[in-house]
Amino acid sequence: MANIYLILVSGSVFESLQSAVRKPEAIVIFLSAALPKVSGFFINYIITVWLAGIPYKLIRRFRALEYLFYRCTTFPRYMTRRTMKNGPFRDTQVQYGTELSDVLYVLCVVMLYWVISPVVVLFALPLFWSWYYMWKYQYVFVVTRIYESGGDLWFRIYKFSMLGLLAGTITFMAYMGIKQGESQGPLLFPLPIIILIAWKHTESSFKIQSKHTPFDLTIKADLHLHSSNSKVSLGAQNEMNLNDDFYEQFSENFMKQPNLVGPATIFPYPYRIGNIPLFDTNGALNNEYV
Repeated sequence: MANIYLILVSGSVFESLQSAVRKPEAIVIFLSAALPKVSGFFINYIITVWLAGIPYKLIRRFRALEYLFYRCTTFPRYMTRRTMKNGPFRDTQVQYGTELSDVLYVLCVVMLYWVISPVVVLFALPLFWSWYYMWKYQYVFVVTRIYESGGDLWFRIYKFSMLGLLAGTITFMAYMGIKQGESQGPLLFPLPIIILIAWKHTESSFKIQSKHTPFDLTIKADLHLHSSNSKVSLGAQNEMNLNDDFYEQFSENFMKQPNLVGPATIFPYPYRIGNIPLFDTNGALNNEYV
């Protein structure tokens, strides 16, 4: 999509390239006239991702096709739970290199074009809202995470995203102030304040947990603080009290998914021995598997 963006922008710029060469001091004016021409393409792209991309991710089309393939090509007597567990129902991971790039691309486009064409925000808002609920469902019920950073990666991206949003807001205020007069400036002034408040609230509520989420590190820090209780100074003692209050928020199920905390249901996965069925005619497990 980045290549498409460059091609579209270059196509619009090349139309005015000859005029820009003849009159270099007006190149900014030519760019300001060329960039808005591709805003319609990005609106169509956002609508396509919203109405087509999100349903595709929810139905998990490749796993669905794999499931149908297993059902059509495997005899029912060999279709055990172990076969399905190792096949279409195997653990699912998130390919961040693919998934995250699409989200950041849309975010960059919105931050750039909401100054030029503010209507882009109206289409991007439901897209990000749908992304939130889609990925929330995927992480709770579908995705199996092998590595856990406790949200540290998210806050690294969140920092630069909020900086870009703040810079875009200030640019939007300056643009509207120049084009529409001085009356719009005070009306747009609360926007950066709201962004800063939301930024501070998010980091104060969740960032400290993402920095101390690994439970084994928390236990080590807790033991270290309590073992040196008699050797700490007043400042370290105050810091230890703050950490003690923070440690009380943890529990052994802090990072577990809700469906893993409930009562366990065990399904034995015995291997078949030759062509002997798992169950006899009475519905009981055959003696060979007992």
